[in-house]
Amino acid sequence: MLIGVGAAVALVASIVTVTIALSDSGDDRSTATGSSAATTRNAAGNSGATATVQSCDVPSSFGSATVSLTQEGLAVDVPIQTDCDAAVSLSGAGVQVAVFDGARDVAAGVFNLDMRPVVVSGQTTQRFVFPAGMYWRTPEMVSSTLTAEITGA
Repeated sequence: MLIGVGAAVALVASIVTVTIALSDSGDDRSTATGSSAATTRNAAGNSGATATVQSCDVPSSFGSATVSLTQEGLAVDVPIQTDCDAAVSLSGAGVQVAVFDGARDVAAGVFNLDMRPVVVSGQTTQRFVFPAGMYWRTPEMVSSTLTAEITGA
């Protein structure tokens, strides 16, 4: 229990500032200035929803996440889908993202999505990059089915 509380305190104390880099139709507008970044790109239909939400104020499902190691840290690509008629926006100064491999923690961080919110219309893949110290498992240590939880948006 104390380890879990310690991890939660460490997570809250380690707020990661990010600038979102959006990529539309190959037009790269990356301007990451913090120690981590988030990127949005359109994705082909991908199934495997792991979370369902009732309201059209937030995306309706998050697909199975994939990970890769980059120079900036652990990149986690999360398919996000909405069945709403209008686009849905994920924004907020303290959006919490946690990635799990079953019951094992893979990565966790707090992202600032106020300046460039993630806009979801249909299906989008959102990339969250966790710098060193914000992830505990590398790609070769995780299974092919990862779950991402996004809260505070």
